[in-house]
Amino acid sequence: MPPTLTLSSVGSGLLTTNPVLSFEIWVSSDTVLGMKRASLVVLVAHATCIAQAGTQVVPPAHEFASGGATFLGPLANAPRTYQLLIHESQLTNIVGKTLDGITFRLVTSATAAFPLSDITFDDYTITLGPGVDPVLRTGVFATNFTGLPVQVRTGPLTIPAGSYPPDDHEFGAIIPFSGYTYAGGHLAVEIRKSGFSGTSASVDAISSLSGGPLGYGTNFAASWSADSLASSGSTLASFSILKFSYEEPATMPISGTIIFGDYIGSLNGKAVQMTLANAGETASVFSGVITVTASGAYVFSVPIGLPAGNYDLYANATPFLKRKASIQLAGVGATNVDYQLPNGDCDDSGEVDAADIDAVLAAFGLTDPDPGYSLSTDVDGSQEVDAADIDIVIANFGDTDE
Repeated sequence: MPPTLTLSSVGSGLLTTNPVLSFEIWVSSDTVLGMKRASLVVLVAHATCIAQAGTQVVPPAHEFASGGATFLGPLANAPRTYQLLIHESQLTNIVGKTLDGITFRLVTSATAAFPLSDITFDDYTITLGPGVDPVLRTGVFATNFTGLPVQVRTGPLTIPAGSYPPDDHEFGAIIPFSGYTYAGGHLAVEIRKSGFSGTSASVDAISSLSGGPLGYGTNFAASWSADSLASSGSTLASFSILKFSYEEPATMPISGTIIFGDYIGSLNGKAVQMTLANAGETASVFSGVITVTASGAYVFSVPIGLPAGNYDLYANATPFLKRKASIQLAGVGATNVDYQLPNGDCDDSGEVDAADIDAVLAAFGLTDPDPGYSLSTDVDGSQEVDAADIDIVIANFGDTDE
């Protein structure tokens, strides 16, 4: 079992082992690892255990079954970019849950716990977002996201000695990240990591050559590169069996419909950043990413403990301008909170201007999945950057965020 550390509580979510240094960590019923966050004073490099909502192994069929292969990725001592592409059919048990951590397990032939001594990655960045159907994956990492990717973790990560046990099918310490509410649809998980000084560990995985009943290429798939800054890589990466941790906070729903101006592409699973602020202010009191249905309908869940009062709720999705809706909250949420988002802000600057025209012209003629193609310049979602996209930017020229 991973080592434990006795900590004394000094407040909600705040733990310390020293009267001078304060630490904030994410905790669960599984062992967790310290995560650098904006509010941290010092990176936590120890593990502890207290209750949390639950966990989910992906793919579920391999919770107690080996994948039959190994992969030198999440725990490699060299830089990596690694994308895990998961079909929605593997995630039905966690729809509506707030994901807040991920972990892996050692290959079943491992005979010793990992690592032998503490190791530190200078950077371990995790990004989640709506993904392509695994069968449609490409080697271009950006195109494997179909909506707004959300960086949920970045910065150094220390893994204490013995955090990953050699026991068959037992997962290692959870790597925590800021909450990501999974609303359904295919999911892409991207890990960009530096190396570390020490010995790598291989994790239990399903080979890209397995196919058939194991489900690689249909239920899940992976892409990778040996460069943490790579824009593209190989689609022949083994899929590392993983486990998410999640929480189910008490929430109240805000719902409505979002109209995406001049957009003809599919809306199903399109991601939108939602930011709640006190009325007349811009500082966030709560934020998150939602995905819309094919008709543009959405549900945004906010903490039920928010004070009753007037709020502004902002909706933003590249290449659309941000718009605001004024709402009242009193413990029961809100309905019919609708938006119309003007199109054409390709660079997400908050204004449709000459830079956006230049961006479309630079990408003119590109089609999905050409290298360099992006939904930020294919503003109408037609899968081709063409004259229609230029017309949209010109028609909205000068418009700004609210």
